[in-house]
Amino acid sequence: MATTTHKKKKTNIIRLSGALLTGTAAVTVAQVANADTVTVKSGQSITSIAIDNNVDPNALAKANNLESVNSVIHPNQTLTLPTKEKAHNTKYYTVKSGDTISQIAKNHHMKIEKLLKLNKLSWQNSTIYINQKLKLNNPTKKAKTKSTKAVSQAPQAVQGQNQNGQISQQNQNISVNPTAGSTQGQKAVNLALQLTHMNIPYVWGGETTSGMDCSGLVKYVYAQLGYSLPHNTVAQEAYINYKPVSQAQPGDLLFWGGQGSSYHVAIYIGDGKFVAAPTFGQNVSVGYISQFTPSFAGSLK
Repeated sequence: MATTTHKKKKTNIIRLSGALLTGTAAVTVAQVANADTVTVKSGQSITSIAIDNNVDPNALAKANNLESVNSVIHPNQTLTLPTKEKAHNTKYYTVKSGDTISQIAKNHHMKIEKLLKLNKLSWQNSTIYINQKLKLNNPTKKAKTKSTKAVSQAPQAVQGQNQNGQISQQNQNISVNPTAGSTQGQKAVNLALQLTHMNIPYVWGGETTSGMDCSGLVKYVYAQLGYSLPHNTVAQEAYINYKPVSQAQPGDLLFWGGQGSSYHVAIYIGDGKFVAAPTFGQNVSVGYISQFTPSFAGSLK
């Protein structure tokens, strides 16, 4: 487990919380130069530093004039920590494993949109982390005295439909990122599920969030975990240990076609489901083994 050394009055050792891995993602250690700054160590990301210091990743990026939480940072770089709001004015909720944005909002009699806005989140950037502190109120504004209205509105948001009679994307549950102490497979599952909320179209040869095909999706997800996979289903087979579909574990790859001649690939997420970039005219989405059965599976070597 990596550690962070804080220099305030005396040295305290604090265990790093897990964070959603990004392209700069390996969590190692950071040393706080003083109460308001932190010195970056090799492999650390904006998100891991933010989680370790109980600050919002976007606020940390903004405080250091960085474009986003995915901006590149360098070893020995000094980052300024954003000023924390006073606890007696602001109410917080600490995220637990299994929490969702919609359930947290409902439990605290809030609209989902308000909870997202208070924490600088959106439906496209909605990942929350175990032990993250979510802001529940804005101390600069008067809270509503009647909570019954918020209670009645929360279920309406969850059940809302768009003009096509389908559940709107913004009304889906957004799960906590369970990366603290999790396996690589669980991290891959979480990353893949995030893509299903981003309206990413199928694009032949694509491997970015602007558009991707099946092997491009696999390449993109595992690039965030330190793998450099080829952009081809058959070529990706060289990076796996073959196994039957019945033995697939979350994060494993599912293939369609013969071994050495596969034509489609997806990421298994458990419970008979997978995330894939299906075909032209469709977005990255969750599919079901019972409806489209893979030929074989494999875990990355």
